[in-house]
Amino acid sequence: MWYKLILLSSIMALVGVVQANSEPNKIEVLSAEYGDGHGHSCDAKGDVGSICNGRTECGFIVGDICDPGPNVSPRNLEVHFACGVPLPDKAVAAAKGTRITLNCGTAQ
Repeated sequence: MWYKLILLSSIMALVGVVQANSEPNKIEVLSAEYGDGHGHSCDAKGDVGSICNGRTECGFIVGDICDPGPNVSPRNLEVHFACGVPLPDKAVAAAKGTRITLNCGTAQ
């Protein structure tokens, strides 16, 4: 009987993962790093996610989202995101002071 409970829990967890981003054409930020790309970076997932998650398209000028450390240059933002199941993940990058756009629209 206990093995049925474990199996049911595993299935429910898996269904929850699939449903987490099952809405087509909606952005879900998977990761975002801001820094120089050589080990001097900070986690910007929460900040970018709060701006872009749930939208079809999201664009903004890259600024100092978080602090990757002193004297880190150049500063770039790299974002990995998904557009719903079963579409593959996407990635975009932009330098500080330039525009970055995440797009899950149908005409890409």
